[in-house]
Amino acid sequence: IEFVDSAQFPGVQIADVVASAMRAALRPEPNAFSLAVLRCLVAQVINPNLPEPEHCDISRRPEALVNRRLLTELLRRSRAGEPLLVGIGDYVERVESLVC
Repeated sequence: IEFVDSAQFPGVQIADVVASAMRAALRPEPNAFSLAVLRCLVAQVINPNLPEPEHCDISRRPEALVNRRLLTELLRRSRAGEPLLVGIGDYVERVESLVC
């Protein structure tokens, strides 16, 4: 994970729009525009890019287990208020050495 200047990386701006639309659409009283954007994103971007189920099978694909452990660690750090990225490369290498 790398933090970059959104002016130089348009994809970051798109991610900001997606995040903002999702946040607004998931509020207790979402506005119609945010809901429409969210529906479009799910139909056109999110669903077509989901991995096939066999690629998520942690019993047959070690890299799927590494990804699961990484996501769990990031969630733990976030809840604990810890920096998300400090030492994350070492963490991934340790998990890979145990799993792969």
